[in-house]
Amino acid sequence: MSLHPLTTDELQAVRAALYRDLRKDLLDEVQTLVAQRPNAPPPDYLRPEEACRFMQISSSTLYKLRKTGLPSIRVEGLLYLRVSDINNFLASQQVVNA
Repeated sequence: MSLHPLTTDELQAVRAALYRDLRKDLLDEVQTLVAQRPNAPPPDYLRPEEACRFMQISSSTLYKLRKTGLPSIRVEGLLYLRVSDINNFLASQQVVNA
């Protein structure tokens, strides 16, 4: 078995892969810890991916709902949705079966 030194490009690729994996693992761990907090108040604002989980919909459905009137807020290029706006919007879409 022969070993050869890694090139600079190979080292950078390994570094990038390790960074991505570490970042994902840390984010997963933080989300798990936050979800386990007892009596934690729900957030007032959600990012789009959080809003999708909250409403149990896809990102394309969220986009369509925003186009049909679901309020959203943009702050310095970042999109947020207020939980109360989501709840009000969903309540306004209620269908009464006849």
